[in-house]
Amino acid sequence: MKAGRFRLVAAALLILLAVIGAYAFTAIQPKPREKPLAAEVPLVNIVTLTVYRSDGRVETYRKVGDPWTQNLMAALANFLFGRYNTNPLTLYARDGNAKTQVETEYVSALNAAGINPYLAIGIGSGTASPSFYDIDLTNLITLIDVASSGVSATDNGTHIVASYSVSYTASSAVTVQEVGLYWKAADYNTNTYRYYLFARDVLSQPISLAANDVLAVTYTVAFKYNQPPMTYNFAALMFNYLFGLRYYGKALTFTTTDGTVTSTADFGTDSGASPIAKEYAKVRFGSGSPSYIAKISDVRSALATTGSVQVDARSNSTHFYFTLTVGYPFTSSATVSEAALIIDSIDIDASNNYNAKQLLVLYFPIASAVSVPAGGAVKFQFTIAFRISP
Repeated sequence: MKAGRFRLVAAALLILLAVIGAYAFTAIQPKPREKPLAAEVPLVNIVTLTVYRSDGRVETYRKVGDPWTQNLMAALANFLFGRYNTNPLTLYARDGNAKTQVETEYVSALNAAGINPYLAIGIGSGTASPSFYDIDLTNLITLIDVASSGVSATDNGTHIVASYSVSYTASSAVTVQEVGLYWKAADYNTNTYRYYLFARDVLSQPISLAANDVLAVTYTVAFKYNQPPMTYNFAALMFNYLFGLRYYGKALTFTTTDGTVTSTADFGTDSGASPIAKEYAKVRFGSGSPSYIAKISDVRSALATTGSVQVDARSNSTHFYFTLTVGYPFTSSATVSEAALIIDSIDIDASNNYNAKQLLVLYFPIASAVSVPAGGAVKFQFTIAFRISP
């Protein structure tokens, strides 16, 4: 494999929005619809491998990552769209354990600092084609936890880009043909960690290492957040918890709907020591200016917020889909020009106090405002399709 150009394809998000016009619950006549909004927001995974030969030669290999696995999609759905919905998705650890709950900020008397997920990189010699259903490398040589010194993250105003690096010194001759990015997360309400494979990448040509050769592996993840309906909050949460920046002391701040700037919103706590706080997905409707900005923290003029909503999930050979559909009745007439996906969470302050918070993660400006009569309703639906193959 030679260094060179790589395709900016990899995993991508296809966001579809349909807002159906005002209707009475008993109406049977067809009603006008908003034209669906479509956007692609790439979640790009780039793998760089550098070989430092014992004779002083240096070789570099790069590639766009192979498809993400079901574990990344399940983690996204559970923790960014509401793990306590009625259909949480299952993550499969490399040891074969299946989990729907893992910790993202467990705080106890024994672990006052909390238990946050972080990342590891696996190096292997397997040659099987990558699959959405992979839970481990096919022939693992070594699995190395990523240290804080191997992590960097930047926000350039349009993208968040984070890199994770490890190095491996061969003790004897070995051939490397696969690498993997793992999420290392604790079981719910414990400090027992397991490894969940997020990405498995197979090299087009093997890398042969001799004894004492050093192989450095870097995963770079880039996410474009400044395209509707995505928000900076969504990206910051994803990198803080799913890509480990909270654990590494490099957490990105975001702003909750009440204006609080924080980096500690929690997505795994169900604490008996405080009022039960669980993350739920909700939809908030507004009547404000339907103009999009990436760092919006709340709708501009709130009309109503639904109760918790269920996210339905499915997948095929090329995409992973989850869809939210909600109808909301208005007792008074209203004009809906904006909608947002809100998640309930909690914020843990420096004294480990729990504070209920809400966070806007997706924002949908409705250019042609929907007029809802008193006693009528709006029906809101969106489908997010994660591309799982290049």
